[in-house]
Amino acid sequence: MEEQLMTINEVISVVAGLVSIILGFLAIALSLWFYRQTKDTEKNVSGSLTKIETQAEMLQKITGRQLDRLTKYVTESKRDNQDEQTSAIIKVIAQLPAMLLPQQTQGNFQADKMAQIQI
Repeated sequence: MEEQLMTINEVISVVAGLVSIILGFLAIALSLWFYRQTKDTEKNVSGSLTKIETQAEMLQKITGRQLDRLTKYVTESKRDNQDEQTSAIIKVIAQLPAMLLPQQTQGNFQADKMAQIQI
């Protein structure tokens, strides 16, 4: 009987050893596959990063040009037209009281007429 138990133990040991070897090869294959996948992803990310850096540089140049143009427009073009615009605004403001007074007196006159008609 002991011989049979040894053979059963030996069979179990051989099967366990084969399963361990198969799992070892599977682990090595998976690690190689993951390594290849990582390298491919690294290449894709590197390409995307290069594109993003190029776009960021272009946006920086465009923004710099726009800021220069805006600064130039704000500082130079307003000085020439500022005096003319200021004098035109002052004239309009000076005419406002004269334009509003006839409308107010005319409005009061119409309100007095309405009050007399209702009485």
